[in-house]
Order: sequence, then C-alpha cells, then structure tokens
Amino acid sequence: MSEAVLAPVDHEAVALSIAHYGFAALPGAVAAPALSAMRAEARAQLVDAMLAENTAGTLRYRAHLTSLGPHALSFLRSPTLIDLLARHFGSRYSLSEEISCLTRYDAGSHLGAHLDTPRDRCAATVLVYLEAEGPDPKGRETGLVLHVYGEEPDSVASPRLTIPTVAGSIVLGRGSRIWHERPALAPEESVVAITGCYGFQRP
Repeated sequence: MSEAVLAPVDHEAVALSIAHYGFAALPGAVAAPALSAMRAEARAQLVDAMLAENTAGTLRYRAHLTSLGPHALSFLRSPTLIDLLARHFGSRYSLSEEISCLTRYDAGSHLGAHLDTPRDRCAATVLVYLEAEGPDPKGRETGLVLHVYGEEPDSVASPRLTIPTVAGSIVLGRGSRIWHERPALAPEESVVAITGCYGFQRP
C-alpha cells in the first residue's frame, strides 16, 4: 500500500480535542485509495466473522469480529499514522496486532461503556470507519455515534463528547484511560470499523 494513507489533518483541532476529551475525530482522514483497498478487504474478511455477544455482567456487547487483513495492518503500521500518534500523544507506539480487529455492527449491535484493555497494549486507540450506513444518522436514537465520557466510572452518566460515525474518518483516543461506548444501532444501521490498539514502543 502507498504511504499516502492519510488526507491532510487539522492538527490544531485534533490537539484541542485530545487535550479536553482524550479523544479526537479526524473527518475524511483516510485517503481514497487506502479506504477503497481496506473496504474491499473487509468485505471478504467479514464473511467468516464470528458473533461476539455478552448480555450479562458489567460489559455488554454484540458485534461480529474477525482478524485484520494485510491492507488494514499496513495502514495501522504506516509511518504516517505512527507519526500522527506520536505527535498527539507524545510517545512512540507500535501496533498490538493480537488485540486489534475488524468489526461489523448491525442493527442492535453495541459496545457498552468500557476502557480498552490490557492497558499496556492499548495505551492509544485508533478507530478507522470503513462503512457507516443508516436512514437517519442525526436522529436521537441512532447508534452511529461514539460516546466519550471521563476517566471515572461515574462519568458514564453523561457523555462529554459524542463523535459521529462517518465512513472514511478516523478517531484517535486514550481508550485505556477514558470511558467510551457505542450505543445500540437502530434498524437499518450498520458500521464496519477497524480497531487498532497500540502499546508503547520498546527501545
């Protein structure tokens, strides 16, 4: 894959959002050729995706998961993306491939409020939205959003930031420190997303 994986980034806006919320959205950040390649790969990969579901306990979730293909891995490991993380999180990171994944959310799919774990392998999180479909993405009941809370469990009562889920966009976050959640998708909604977890790069 070409190194031209990202469109121009508004670094000032990203820095402000991360400083205030621990998360930032980069709308339209995935360069068109990279997005096209990862979408095609994801459609093939998701044929064998397994349903992961938990309806009890503290973390409830429902989604189809599978491993990442070579295009997705190349994107997540690209020097451009690694440099972006270093610029905004102040450290050098390497991809934790074993806990990174490709996910498909359908109507009713969700991921409850959580912190990314293990913390040392997911010190920084990158979400790459490949597809996001729905009849009313701005509706009150839409699941095409990511709710971002605070560092304490009781912050989950009210989102500090709500990030729309838009195909071709990226979200950077301190996912192991800041609570976050994807509400249940409404009827006719769907999302295909890559989750990249990054640990601190060892000397």
